[in-house]
Amino acid sequence: MLILLYGSDSYCRQKELNKIVRDFREKHPQAVFESFIFEEESENEEFLRLQEFALNQSLFSLNKLVILENVWKSEIKDIKKFLKANTENEDLTIVISEEKSPTSSFKFLLDKAHTIQE
Repeated sequence: MLILLYGSDSYCRQKELNKIVRDFREKHPQAVFESFIFEEESENEEFLRLQEFALNQSLFSLNKLVILENVWKSEIKDIKKFLKANTENEDLTIVISEEKSPTSSFKFLLDKAHTIQE
């Protein structure tokens, strides 16, 4: 499942993100979640960490929540492949929180997203 949150009001975005995490943890108390922030100097390591997290299986729950930030600015080409491959994955919930709407290369996410909130 894919959830897009974007807009210049970071307070409202963070509030909605907290609600999503809370609801997810109530529904899946044994699930794991992780946040990944793509910054220029460490985005390759962050992407590798994301792939590893998505592939690893938890002993207690199949469900995972991934929070991604600064995806639109990322120079990693494989991130688009990762997102395309996992938008329909029911065991992996991906939340993308960004200040701006998706760039042209990520517009496909608008069609694939389960929830879009500006």
